[in-house]
Amino acid sequence: MVVKGRKVTTKITKLTWQQEQELPRFRQRYLDMASSNGRVDRASLQMALNEAYAAIGKPAPTLFIFDSPAACMIALKIFAMGDQPVAKFSLRGQLGDQLWDQLRDQLRGQLRGQLRGQLGGQLGDQLRDQLGGQLGG
Repeated sequence: MVVKGRKVTTKITKLTWQQEQELPRFRQRYLDMASSNGRVDRASLQMALNEAYAAIGKPAPTLFIFDSPAACMIALKIFAMGDQPVAKFSLRGQLGDQLWDQLRDQLRGQLRGQLRGQLGGQLGDQLRDQLGGQLGG
């Protein structure tokens, strides 16, 4: 719709019957794209992003593409820091601390279970043999 030479968009409040029928295929199409193992075509994605933002009259945001969810999480952590001064190796230290804590907790749980089972069995056998021999004699 055009009002006084300016394009005005109206907010969709209800889908048509045809739109409702198309919705499952639309949803599946984008789920398939998101879960595919193919590489992202950066140029096509940038063009689509630019067009989408141009349609609403806003500048397109910067496009970032990462190779893995882990790389994305690291970037989010860096972006969240904003303009804060970055101490040398501070991010490395934080990530190292987190990884160390996780590793320590996992190892502690595994070792505690294994040692409890092994030592408990060995000590129990030794005590039984010694006490049995002493009390029986």
